[in-house]
Amino acid sequence: MKLRALGARRLFLELCSKIEVGSLRIVLPDGSERTFSGRAGRGLSTHGELHVRDDSFFWEVLTQGDWGLGWSFVHGKWDSKSPYHACLVFMLNEHVFRPYVRFAKWFSPYMRNVERRTEADQSPEEAVRRRTIAQCYDVGNDFFSWVLGPSMVYTCAIWPSADATLEEAQENKLRIVTAKARIESHHRVLDLGCGWGTLCDYIHRHTGARVKGIALAQEQIRWAKEHHPECEFEYLNFDRVQGEYDRIVSVGMAEHVGRENLNGFFQLLSDRLKPGGRVVLHTMQSHDGILMQSKTERWTSFASVAMPNGDVPSMTNLVESALRSGDLRLVHTETFGLHYARTGQAWLRNVIRHREQIVRAYSEELYRTYVYSWSMGSAAFETGMTLAHLVFEKMPFGAPLENSML
Repeated sequence: MKLRALGARRLFLELCSKIEVGSLRIVLPDGSERTFSGRAGRGLSTHGELHVRDDSFFWEVLTQGDWGLGWSFVHGKWDSKSPYHACLVFMLNEHVFRPYVRFAKWFSPYMRNVERRTEADQSPEEAVRRRTIAQCYDVGNDFFSWVLGPSMVYTCAIWPSADATLEEAQENKLRIVTAKARIESHHRVLDLGCGWGTLCDYIHRHTGARVKGIALAQEQIRWAKEHHPECEFEYLNFDRVQGEYDRIVSVGMAEHVGRENLNGFFQLLSDRLKPGGRVVLHTMQSHDGILMQSKTERWTSFASVAMPNGDVPSMTNLVESALRSGDLRLVHTETFGLHYARTGQAWLRNVIRHREQIVRAYSEELYRTYVYSWSMGSAAFETGMTLAHLVFEKMPFGAPLENSML
C-alpha cells in the first residue's frame, strides 16, 4: 500500500475510534474488520457498516469530506447493506471528523478545484444557471417518474399520518402551501421553480386562480405543458419574470439561488408582488456550525453529488435578505425536517425498486448517485438540516397586523 494511502487509513481509523454516537463496522479491502462504538445511541438504528473496496477511499474522505464520501460511493470504492445507516453514523459524529477534514482539504488540489467550480456554479449568470439546473432536473422524465411516483413532485412531502402513502403526503403538502398562500379565484399566481407543474395544476383546480410556472429545466417544462394545459409554463430564469402577481409560491428553488444572490431574489419577489400579496417559500434550511456550514466558509453538501449548484441557506440568510427588500414582512415560519427525512427514504426505496430500469436506461453510476444522495439526505435531515416554510406579506412595516394572522 502506498505511503499516503496507508497514512490516510490509519488516521481515518483513529478518528473512527473517537466516535461518540452509535457504532460502525468497517471491512477493509484486505478483508479484515474493525468495529467502533460510541458511548451514546447504541442499537440497530445507529449502527452502520462500511465495506471499503479501494484504499484510495480513505484519502478522498479525509481531504474531500462529504464530497469524497459521496463520489467514492458512486464510483464503487465503498459499499454498504444500508448506506443510509452508514451516513447516519457519520453525520451524528460529524464534529469528530470536521476539524481534520477542514485541515486536510488544503492537501488536496482536487478539492480546491471542486470548491472553485462550485462557487462558479453559484453565479447568477443565466448561462451557468441553465447548465447547472439542467444537470439536476433534465436527467430524464422517465427516471423521475420511477423515483418520484405519479405526483412528479421532487420536494419534501408533509406526512398527514403515520400510514400515509408518498402520494398522500405530497398532496397534503400541496394543500398546505396553497392554504398558506390564501389563494382566491381572482388571483394571478406565480410559481417560481415549478418543476413538473404539479403545484400549478393543484392550485388551479382547487382555487380557480390563473397560474404561471417557470423553471430552467426543459424536460420539466415540456412535461408540465403536456400534462397541465390549463396552466401557463415558460422556460425562464427567475430574474427575467415580468408583471405583477397577487401570490407567489416557490417550492424547492431557493436552494439553487445561492446565498450570495438572495438579496436580489427577495427584491425580485417584492417587485413582482402586488401590495398586500403573499409569498410562500418552501426551502431546505441549514444551520451555521453544523454539517460543515459556517458564516465564512462554503462547503459542498450531501446534495452536491446530485445537485451541482445546491447552496442551502440558513434562516438568518433568508430573513436578512427579506428585510433588505423593505416591505416583505415575515408572518409565519414552520419546519418539517423529519418529514424530509421520511420523504428521502421513500425516494430511496423507489430508486432501489427500479434499479434494473435505471441501470438499463442510464447507468450503474446514476443509480448509485441517487442511492447515495437520498441515503445521506435522509441522514442529514435527521441530524441538523431541515425544511422550512416562510410566509411573507408585502405590507409596510408598522402597518396594522390584523390581516397578517394565518
